[in-house]
Amino acid sequence: MIGYTTYKFTYFIQIADVLGIFGVSFIVILIILLCNNKEQRRCGLIILLLTVLYGFYKITLFNNYVIPSKTNNVIVVHPSINQFDKMNNKLFWKNIDLHVSLSSANINNNKKTLVIWPEAAINEILNEFIVNYLSNIILDDNVILLTGIDRFDNNRYHNSAIIINNKNEILQYYDKRHLVPFGEYIPNWINSIGLNKIASGESGFLSGTVTNTININGYRPFDVCICYEIAFPGKVMDSPVSSEWILNITNDAWFINTDEQYQHMIITCFRAIEQGRSIVRCNNNGISAIIDCHGQIIKSLGVNTVGNICEEMPKKYYNTIYSKYNNKIILIILGLMLIILLYNTHISTTKIKYKQ
Repeated sequence: MIGYTTYKFTYFIQIADVLGIFGVSFIVILIILLCNNKEQRRCGLIILLLTVLYGFYKITLFNNYVIPSKTNNVIVVHPSINQFDKMNNKLFWKNIDLHVSLSSANINNNKKTLVIWPEAAINEILNEFIVNYLSNIILDDNVILLTGIDRFDNNRYHNSAIIINNKNEILQYYDKRHLVPFGEYIPNWINSIGLNKIASGESGFLSGTVTNTININGYRPFDVCICYEIAFPGKVMDSPVSSEWILNITNDAWFINTDEQYQHMIITCFRAIEQGRSIVRCNNNGISAIIDCHGQIIKSLGVNTVGNICEEMPKKYYNTIYSKYNNKIILIILGLMLIILLYNTHISTTKIKYKQ
C-alpha cells in the first residue's frame, strides 16, 4: 500500500493509530490529488499540516501512555543463518549451538527473562527429545525460551511457536493462523479445479486455532505473530487491551538481498503505531529490532549480522482508537465521501436537465 512509502515521515504516519495503514494511504492519495489542482491546493496543504500536527502532538505532548512498573528482560537471538545451511541436516547441531551461544549472553539471573529464537529456528518436528534438550539448556528458573518449530497435531503439521521452561514443560504454544498460499499450504480452490498436479508443495501446514496471546505467570502478557501475519492490519492482537507488547518471529533468509526484508520491517513498524504497542522482531536473517509504539526503531541488527539484542519489555504503550475500531472509521469516511459524490453528481445532472 502506498502509505508504507511514507515511513520516514515520523509525524505524518502517527495518524495510523486512528485510521490505520488504509487511512494513511487514503490521506496520501487525497493530498496528491488536491495539490495537483490549483484551486484545491490549499485544502491539500491544510490536510497535510493537520496530519503532521497530530503526529507532533501524539509524540511530544500526549500524556496518556502506560509506563509499566514491572518489565521482563528479553534476549532476541539473531543468528543470520543462510537458508541453504538451515535446511542442511548435517549442520543441524551447529545451527542449534549458535542459537544457544547467542542466548546465554547478558542474562540477569535476578529478573524474569524471555529468550527468543526466530521462526523455524529448529529445523525439526517438535518431539520429546527436543523438549528435553531445550529444557536442559535453560539453566535458571527465571528464564524461559520461545522458539519457532514445526508441530505435529491432529495428523497435520503446524508452523508454531512454543515456550519452554527448565522443567521439561511446554508452558504455551501458538500455531500460525495466516498461512502463505503455495508456500505453506495449497489452497482448496486449486484442488477443486484439478490443478493440484501442477502446484508445488504437499499437504502443507494446517492453520492454528488457539489464541496468539501469551500469558505466563511472572511475565508481562504479549501477542505473538509468525512471519507475515504481521502484515494483516487489525489482526495482530487477540487481546489489544490486556496485552502489553507484540512479538514477531520470522525468517527472511528466503529473501536475502531483496527489498522484501526492508518492506517486511516497515510493515511491522506500522502495526506498532496502529496498536500503540512496542514490537520485538526476531529474525533469523534479515532485520531484528525493538520498535517503539511510534513505529520507530530503538535497536536493530541487520542482514548477515550475528548477535543478539537485550532489552526490557514492555516499553510505554496505550490503547489506540484503531485497536478498538480497526478499519471501521476509514470505511465510514469513504462511505460518506461516496454519498457526497453521488449527491453532487445527482445535483449536477439535475441542473443540466433543468437548463435543457
